[in-house]
Amino acid sequence: MGLWNWLRTGEWEPADGEKRELARVDIGAAFDEHIVATSRGEAVLPAVFRARQFLADTVASLSLDEVDERTGLVTGTTPTLLRSPSPFETYHEFMHKTVNSLTGRGNAYWRIISRDAQDRPSALDVLNPDEVTVTWDRNRIFPEYRWRGQPMRRDRDIIHIPLFLVPGDPVGKSPIEIARIALEAAEAEQDFHRSLFRDNATPTGIIQVQDKTQAEVDEIQKRIDEKAREGKRLPRVMSNATFQQITINPADAQFLEARQFSVQEIARLFGIPGLFLGVTTGDSLTYSTTESLFRLFVTGTLRPTYLERIEQAFTRLLVRGKAARFNISELLRADIKARYEAYQIGLASGFLTKNEVRRDEGLPPIAGGDEVPDTQPAPSEVANA
Repeated sequence: MGLWNWLRTGEWEPADGEKRELARVDIGAAFDEHIVATSRGEAVLPAVFRARQFLADTVASLSLDEVDERTGLVTGTTPTLLRSPSPFETYHEFMHKTVNSLTGRGNAYWRIISRDAQDRPSALDVLNPDEVTVTWDRNRIFPEYRWRGQPMRRDRDIIHIPLFLVPGDPVGKSPIEIARIALEAAEAEQDFHRSLFRDNATPTGIIQVQDKTQAEVDEIQKRIDEKAREGKRLPRVMSNATFQQITINPADAQFLEARQFSVQEIARLFGIPGLFLGVTTGDSLTYSTTESLFRLFVTGTLRPTYLERIEQAFTRLLVRGKAARFNISELLRADIKARYEAYQIGLASGFLTKNEVRRDEGLPPIAGGDEVPDTQPAPSEVANA
């Protein structure tokens, strides 16, 4: 029980059997409190949630391979650390938490919880960023880490992946923290729309009555207001006139334009094409342009901002000369017609075999499929030429 408790919490149960009360942090409460203190837009803006979910799920769907740093070729076997980094959760959950820590806090922390016979890390655990504190040493040269008050040695006990670093700051910054003003503006716009419709900021119309005293008009208004408290948007009452309807045109109020602009701002903030968050620039989109947008997202945002940081963190934990690489071939996979045309060129040119093509398509090998096609012209063809 003591060992398992230490792996899960970092605290060892005393030998006398008396359980120590762990100084746990309510992750949910701490998360909400941090959001309110920094940027409430993280909690209430659907576009922010979708952007973070999209990034986290995309990275978590990619598998990791071990490659030779000298040749760049994938090795025959994938270490357990790359296939299942944590014994407490799935690979997808581990990667999802890592990317969510980067997009929400600007820092991801892994705790090394076990090592193999060669003293290499063999299991990791994703820590709650709010439970980790990072400060400079007294000479402001090396960062010092603490998790739940316990000292942690960098690269020995803890792995730190910062997202956006500036000189003089030992921790990274998240897109949410950097663009706090833009998110607060988007949240204010959303709050205004909600209050306008939910809080009866605009009456549905005006009921004008004749031959009534002001006291009678006030009594009618009082009764209508009592009904309005039940959540009904009712008209207002005036004397000596007729009913006049009051409506708000969403286009005139620029609700749709403001909402779309906010989502486009959030898409730019996270480096995601607006198409993936449900907004466009008004241009006509075809399959070709959509595929180009996805390739731009992979090469312009996903790989340099997230994949390479995680790859380099894993590489430091592997055997010297080996490196971790995400397999992004599925993300950049072309449509079936383009793939088959490329395969045909590869087979005709002799740099692809049938089994290599079948492997890329998820098909089993066939007998004789590893033979390189003979691309040299036959003697008779040379003579005829």
